[in-house]
Amino acid sequence: MITRITGENLREFLCFIPPYAIEASNDFIKLGALDSGGRACGALIARVRNGSITLLSLYVLPEMRRRGYGKA
Repeated sequence: MITRITGENLREFLCFIPPYAIEASNDFIKLGALDSGGRACGALIARVRNGSITLLSLYVLPEMRRRGYGKA
């Protein structure tokens, strides 16, 4: 499952987020991937600027790769 990373669930995703994006402003998109048990297994960080989106970071735990989390 894909979820927004917010102040409420940030702790679960800290190991996937680059330090510059933790306290980032509203121009960042932060999405997290949860496995079927509800555990954090990856995250995507992107920046929206001047009408375009730039992917900054995409990480999925090695043991969870090839299951479609990155594609989702």
